[in-house]
Amino acid sequence: MSTVAPNKSTLYFKELDGLRFFAFFAVFLAHSFYSENPGITASPIYTTAREIGHLGIFGVNFFFVLSGFLITYLLLTEKYKVGKVRLGYFYLRRVLRIWPLYFLILLVGFWLVPTVQHLLGNPEYRETALLWPFLLFINNFFEAPQTAILGVLWSIAIEEQFYAFWPLVIRFLNAKLTLIFTVGVIVASALLRTFVIGWGYDHSLSCMSDLAIGALLAWLCYFYPQQRDRIASRIKTWQIVVVYVAGFLLFAFRPALAGITLYYLNERIIYSLFFAFVIFEQCFSPNSFFSTANKRFLVRSGVISYGLYMLHFTAIYVTLKVMEALHFADQLWQVMLFAPIVSFGFSYGLAILSYRFFETPFLKLKKMFSVVVKGS
Repeated sequence: MSTVAPNKSTLYFKELDGLRFFAFFAVFLAHSFYSENPGITASPIYTTAREIGHLGIFGVNFFFVLSGFLITYLLLTEKYKVGKVRLGYFYLRRVLRIWPLYFLILLVGFWLVPTVQHLLGNPEYRETALLWPFLLFINNFFEAPQTAILGVLWSIAIEEQFYAFWPLVIRFLNAKLTLIFTVGVIVASALLRTFVIGWGYDHSLSCMSDLAIGALLAWLCYFYPQQRDRIASRIKTWQIVVVYVAGFLLFAFRPALAGITLYYLNERIIYSLFFAFVIFEQCFSPNSFFSTANKRFLVRSGVISYGLYMLHFTAIYVTLKVMEALHFADQLWQVMLFAPIVSFGFSYGLAILSYRFFETPFLKLKKMFSVVVKGS
């Protein structure tokens, strides 16, 4: 059970690090197994792997629920244990965590990739996406970029939009109104998907239900700690396993369920509730059959998960281009086995380098604006 990590005065849920890695790995699988070779794309093995891997897009939903939970718990702690939400400190923490690598990816996508393409003999190549929406974090409302490296940034835009207004909700609304507003966001998001925007996978108002479900979990866990711990302790290991199996069955039968229009439009609520359960049992249940907090690789990988998420498209892109240049992407096993393994290793290496030599200096500055929790 996590509250404040040993020897630390800042709130820290160690379990979330491991969960972040699983969320990233799901997204990685969704973007892997790519080929334009007709001999490969016609293979049943390839099409099946692509269909299964595509379910990994819900790793982004998992990230949203995680963010909604953690940010809300931190803000509630700051308001009710420290005394108030220091908006300036919050925004500085988010800027120092998100912006450096985000703007580095923009530099790569809008300048480096076109430059390399020109050097490789493709002088007509240019990025068709507009730069200014990326600078304002509203790029999810615009046409998808040509450069795949920029493709992951739509979710960062939604997170930044959430970070912009959610601290204001926590600061200026009391606990009851915060709860009402959170539930209202979930309901409004569902209604908008159903009657206005459709599935809207990358639409901000569609995605806000994921973040709000995480926020709702945080609100309940924060204001009802005794009930939280009682429920967590009473959930048996076999019951946790049953919920996990049910959750994975939902993913397995998604193609069939997609035929039900109302379900299809609001399936992200079902999945987000499942992700919220995963967060709850990992962070608070003593009966968890598998604790991510006890797996060193998962925790360490979770620490660099932002870099993994931001840089994996770069790794996949470079790996595929090199393999194509070496004529080593013409066989099914090369695309299905070799390319993902190399891409994952490349992603991991880039993320480590990014974390140690690029992100860490900013993260050290971020600690200057951390929330000190007393009496936990």
